[in-house]
Order: sequence, then structure tokens, then C-alpha cells
Amino acid sequence: WVVAVPPGRLYGRAPLLLLLCLLGAGLGVLGVWMLVRTARAWARSAGPWPSKVLSLLQTTAVIAAAIPLLYWTAFAWRGSPGHVRDVARRIKESGIWVQSTLVLYETGMGVREGYRPADFKTHPLFPRLAPEIRDSWSQIPGLLPPVAVTLWGRHPEFVRSLVAALHREGVPLMAGTDAMGAPFIFPGESLHRELTLLQECGLTPREVLWTATVGPARFLGREAEFGTISAGKRADLLLLDGDPTADLSCLRRPVGVMVRGRYLPRADLDAAVDALR
Repeated sequence: WVVAVPPGRLYGRAPLLLLLCLLGAGLGVLGVWMLVRTARAWARSAGPWPSKVLSLLQTTAVIAAAIPLLYWTAFAWRGSPGHVRDVARRIKESGIWVQSTLVLYETGMGVREGYRPADFKTHPLFPRLAPEIRDSWSQIPGLLPPVAVTLWGRHPEFVRSLVAALHREGVPLMAGTDAMGAPFIFPGESLHRELTLLQECGLTPREVLWTATVGPARFLGREAEFGTISAGKRADLLLLDGDPTADLSCLRRPVGVMVRGRYLPRADLDAAVDALR
């Protein structure tokens, strides 16, 4: 389970899974043979008791090894590309929408930069959080021990492969981050990172923007209120010095923001953020 089931380091390796299948089947056959042999030995009144007990313990050990091995090997096959595609197709057919939260898995596993929880406390945005949030996060020694990161370091990669498969099958995606709902997920910045990760999953910049604008409005049934720029809709806009359909990074540097009809230029935005210190 540790190495072969997603997000184990060796998940998706067909030769390993075949080997585990053979090993599990071999242990299963051996266990059945030993069980029959042990039952016959116990049925006979003759024979030393210690030998019967030892045979029973050996049979139990083999069966106890075979059952979880066969179960988790079958579970590991579920993470193979073919099964992932099948799940994505069924999700599409069911009309289900999926919110990505890729940044949550990346931050939780801490594999991109190495797992160093103390680094989050030196993050430029950390002093701008509410005092109670800073105190709460400071008490967390780490989301996962380093050994877990070592063993399950491909978790973010696996989740990105899932999102990529969902996108290829046409499943509607929405950008999400769980900011403030999980430790070390900073508001604002985490959404920019989420959009970048969605692009890494194969979405075009235009498709990425859809997951954070048109998609959520459509999912909530409020397309007449927000989601696109048109007359009569809520005036929540970004003014950018660039084309986000060509380069998403310009979203990080808005010239100004329109919030329900009130325009805030860059200077006002910077002052508001600085005041959070």
C-alpha cells in the first residue's frame, strides 16, 4: 500500500502491480493448501498438539498476508491511467462538477520546496493574517511528518493527473483553494497558484479563467448576476496591464480593482494590504 497505491512513490507501475498480483495469488493458493492440510491434521486424533498449533499459526499468517496484499493490489490498479479515464468519463456522464483545490494537496504534502513548515511563518503574507490565525498556524508542527512526504511525495502529481483526465473528458471544473479552511493556504495568493496548477494540468489560459468566473456563476445558477462582463451584471472587475488569455501571471499585478462599482487603483490596494500588518 505504501509504495503502490496512489500517492505512493511507485504507483502506476504495471510491472510492480503484476508482480504483486502474482505474489498475492501465490500466497492465496498456498494459504488454501495449508488450510486443507491443517484441517486434516486436526481431524486426526493422533499427532502431537504443538505441531498442530504451529501448523495453524503458519496457515493463519499466510492467509493474513494474502488477503490485504490482494485487496490493496486491486485498489492500486484503480489508480492506473485506464481506470482514471473510466472514472472521469462516468463523472462527466453523471453531470458532476469538480472543484480542484490542487494547491491544498501541494501545500499539505510540501513536496515542491521540501517540507519546511517554518517557512510559512516567514511568508510575506503571514504578518497580514488575523492574530488568532497566526497563533493557530504557529502551533502546528507540520501537516505530515517528513517520512510521509518521502513515501507519498507523488500525491500532488497524482491529483494533477486526475484533474487533467477530468478536463480531457469535459468535466466542468471550478478553481478552489480551501483558503483559511486549511492551514498555510493564504487567501488571494493561493488562488493565483491554483490557476497556474490548472494550466499545468493542460487547460488553456482561457479555460483556466473560465474555472474562476463563468463556471462558478453557471454552477450556482447566477449567470445573470456575475461571471462575465456585460451590462447589468455586478461590477466586480480587474483592470490588467496585459492579456490574461495569453499570460495568467498578469492577474497577479492588477492596475486596479472594481468592487461592486467602486474603483480601487493600485495605490489604494497596496495601502489596504499594508494596513493589514
